[in-house]
Amino acid sequence: VTLAQTDKTFRQHTIEALRSAIDDARRNNLTVNQGVLLLYQGIILARGIIDDAHLQQAVYSWEDCQSLYLASRYDLMETHRLAACYVTQYHFQQATKQGASAQESEQHFNKLLKISRIANTWAHSFRPTSFLASYYVHRDQPEEARKLFMEEMVDALDILSDRDPDNDFYG
Repeated sequence: VTLAQTDKTFRQHTIEALRSAIDDARRNNLTVNQGVLLLYQGIILARGIIDDAHLQQAVYSWEDCQSLYLASRYDLMETHRLAACYVTQYHFQQATKQGASAQESEQHFNKLLKISRIANTWAHSFRPTSFLASYYVHRDQPEEARKLFMEEMVDALDILSDRDPDNDFYG
């Protein structure tokens, strides 16, 4: 990933090699490999040459990576977590981008809301709450941000006070 950012030609060859490897992984039903390759493809596309087309391709890679996630596949959990974080970050940046139309901001905000809703089904620890709360603060709606964190704090206190030390990590 780091080397692919140093040279435009090498970057392009790396992306082509990743696409070929992703296709091979799909054909051979190697879900874990496919997920990791999609994650890295997105990272390479999002770094270096930054334009809307490359960013959109990166988001597609990360969304494809997330679609491979199954709660029963522990080995994909970290890959999914990273992809979810990158997609959430992208939609937050686009929703708060200076000069973006109200329609574009709303579209990306709605994607943040969708991610936030499905995040409760994820077995890993990433939650997009801070991105969503930051969006509300950015839009001068601090009460909405407080509501989000209040729900999280109530849940955390419940977990910490349930007399089960095994789940305190989540609180």
